[in-house]
Amino acid sequence: MSNFSIKQIFSDSNANALLDRFYFEIETALPAVSVNTVLCLTGSAAAQLQGEAAKACNNIVMLTSNSDIFTFVQDKIGHAMANNGVMNFKKRTVIYFEQLVLEVWYQAEAIGIVLFNGVYMQEKTEINPILL
Repeated sequence: MSNFSIKQIFSDSNANALLDRFYFEIETALPAVSVNTVLCLTGSAAAQLQGEAAKACNNIVMLTSNSDIFTFVQDKIGHAMANNGVMNFKKRTVIYFEQLVLEVWYQAEAIGIVLFNGVYMQEKTEINPILL
């Protein structure tokens, strides 16, 4: 279950609602997957929520280590959620919405995930610098 709207993680309520819907679509499509252990917020937003200096976040970035989730995102999420386009790459999908961009990255290795303010995110010391 996602807590983005409940915890008001982002100042943009549309971003919170979008991420709640994103999690809902994945959890509905893949009920056997323990989503919170293999999908998390990463990038600049996750680092800032864990105490890094605030700066503008142009994209919301998620990371998964589950190939089923990543395949679902690449093949189905564009049909499940209204968007302005999807670009699929080998280990990244970029989903364009009217007011924001959502990136979903895949890595086969386990992710160091922490629960912070009700949201699962990548441990800030493990965030790939390219995502900051």
